[in-house]
Amino acid sequence: MLFIGGIAAYTFVWDLGDVGIGLMTLFNISILYPLSKEAFQALGQYEKEKAEK
Repeated sequence: MLFIGGIAAYTFVWDLGDVGIGLMTLFNISILYPLSKEAFQALGQYEKEKAEK
């Protein structure tokens, strides 16, 4: 990326960065959504244990 950034126009570099961030966002959402059920269960269990103390 450093090489491309050095020789390419700055608009291309920013566009490439935007695409990279967009891809990271899509990958994270696609993984986190199926895991949300387990996360909410763990949160509910934590809140229940905290309320009992």
